[in-house]
Amino acid sequence: MNQIGRQAWRFIHGFVQFGGRRMAVAAILVGLGGLAEGVGILLLVPLLVLLTGTGQAGGWIGDLTTSMLGALGGQSRLMSLALLLGLFAVSMAARSAIILARDVILAQLQIGFVEAQRLAITRRLAATSWETINRLSHARLAHLMSADIQRCGVAATFTLQCGVAMVMLTAQLGLAFLLSLELASLSLALLVASALLLGPFLIRAHANGLNASKGQFNLTRDTGQFLGGLKQAFSHNREQAFVLQVEDTLEALRVNQLDFVWQRTGARMALTAMAAAIAGVALLVGHGVLGLAPAVLMTLLFVLARTSGPATQIQQGALQLIHALPAYDLVRALEAELALAARPTCLPTEGVPLPHFAPVIFERVSFSHLAADRSSKEAAHGVRDLDLWLEPGSFVGVSGPSGAGKTTFADLLSGLYPPASGQIVVGGQILEGATARTWRDRIAYVPQDPFLLHDTVRRNLLWSAPDASEAQLWEALAIAGADDLVRRLPQGLDTLVGERGARVSGGERQRLALASAILRRPELLILDEATSAVDTRTEDEILGRLRAAFPKALIVIIAHRAESLTRCDRILTLDRGRLDSASDSPGASAPARTAPLRAK
Repeated sequence: MNQIGRQAWRFIHGFVQFGGRRMAVAAILVGLGGLAEGVGILLLVPLLVLLTGTGQAGGWIGDLTTSMLGALGGQSRLMSLALLLGLFAVSMAARSAIILARDVILAQLQIGFVEAQRLAITRRLAATSWETINRLSHARLAHLMSADIQRCGVAATFTLQCGVAMVMLTAQLGLAFLLSLELASLSLALLVASALLLGPFLIRAHANGLNASKGQFNLTRDTGQFLGGLKQAFSHNREQAFVLQVEDTLEALRVNQLDFVWQRTGARMALTAMAAAIAGVALLVGHGVLGLAPAVLMTLLFVLARTSGPATQIQQGALQLIHALPAYDLVRALEAELALAARPTCLPTEGVPLPHFAPVIFERVSFSHLAADRSSKEAAHGVRDLDLWLEPGSFVGVSGPSGAGKTTFADLLSGLYPPASGQIVVGGQILEGATARTWRDRIAYVPQDPFLLHDTVRRNLLWSAPDASEAQLWEALAIAGADDLVRRLPQGLDTLVGERGARVSGGERQRLALASAILRRPELLILDEATSAVDTRTEDEILGRLRAAFPKALIVIIAHRAESLTRCDRILTLDRGRLDSASDSPGASAPARTAPLRAK
């Protein structure tokens, strides 16, 4: 229970911090709503006195009733009744207006809190190193950004409802104490005793919340695997294996959800039974022991009956809050993980600006990805001790077997990874921090399996160059050999390409991605198997047009096919992360240097 209490406190504290002034305004409106309701209930006493004709209510309530009726003019009972009903109507109208304003601001808080969580994670992801993002499970991110954060919104909703219910319950208990100190004290003691029964329900609700988070994550993962592997599954007649896996996950979720429903129902039934018992005891003690006046006793019973609503809301809200807490902890854990891996703040480069079309120099550069098993001392393939001088205007091919470090080399060249040792120098400056950010503004990278938005051809092209003109779009398409393709599409540039470009072939998708990269007018163009899905003749024509369009740019093509490398000035062969000296001697193409270059 202590751990659950600490988790609840962290969530409530974070929610209140987010709310700030709006949370204070909401609290004031909740209090005013309770006050307006209290005034309306107190008016029931003189109304009942008039209606029952007893002429007395007893104690300070009786004095207040007599004074109120006298202030109303001492005229006929009908006139006094009409005036009291008018005051009651005014108090209820004020309460309705306050509740309307309260509910609007509470909805703004709940919706804003969910949006803030998603935006915080998105900003953390954008500020995190690529190495960290590359290790994250996409299923984990997708589930957290949807289901887990939505459950945080549920927790926020029930926290607000609990807060409102607590204020209303406090106001109603305050009225009960005004009507009868003794009977209200007895009722409060019984109510607190019933609240102690909630403990076991809360512990079980927390366990259910943990299972719900795991089950929903498994469902997100299974759905992603089902969609991603559906083609292969159909080709092997193994689609039912996916179905069975999803069925198992859904069954576990169903059992967990039904168990939570039983908990909520059982807790509500227990509280309802306790409320009935409290009302019965109050009636017996108030009439038989305390001898309260009928008007006071009836009003008090009405107040006590109304406390069951907020009490039930608090109970059910607490269960829902505790059930959602594991999701909030998962969100905070990912945010903390991303914060630890955040890139340094990129400030504008001071001193000499990064020159255009500068050589790129690798000096004893090594980098390796951590092995999947962190306890292992072996590292996954990367690159080791690379010494290279890459001139602008050159066409460089990179070859080697799978796992030789070709893509890692491209990632280092684009500034996505900082070297583990050695340094990469561009225009006399080390490729890191603000320099790496400036460098990435000047490059274009096209992978083997390019990403396309589920949008139009135009939107996909403009994604990399928002200010490109219509003429520039068609020029880029022509260089990439995709202009005829786009003209044949039903709506031309405004044709939807489908999810990840599913409505076009693999080769067409690569050419559209290449056209998008061309629009950046890059100084460095990296093609990582980016033309592998087109035939060699078309590929050769595309590469020829690229070289003609960007004579000053450094073009690096990573390829397995020997035909793809025929236009290259030099070919680098990587094997197990090392440069094969027989293919390209380190620094062979570089101008003579009398001393090793060091960044300014």
